Amino acid sequence: MRRVYNGLITFDSTHQALRLEAILDTKGLDFDIRPIPPILSAGCGLAIEFHMIDIDLIKQVIIDNQVIYKAIYTKQDKQYIEM
Repeated sequence: MRRVYNGLITFDSTHQALRLEAILDTKGLDFDIRPIPPILSAGCGLAIEFHMIDIDLIKQVIIDNQVIYKAIYTKQDKQYIEM
């Protein structure tokens, strides 16, 4: 069964997405890496889905490790809203 997440981070670089994935793995957070939803981008790329309850920790990890991302979204009623 697929988990339901309500946060999404998109990247212009696959390298940055995989880098954040590796760092988050060490933090014990529940997240998933997936293709960027077509509604957000026509190109190919990766995104990380997560629970919004973890947003503060994830933002701090991004800052501390200088991870470059494109955007952070919250998902509400099947719509992505950029934060």
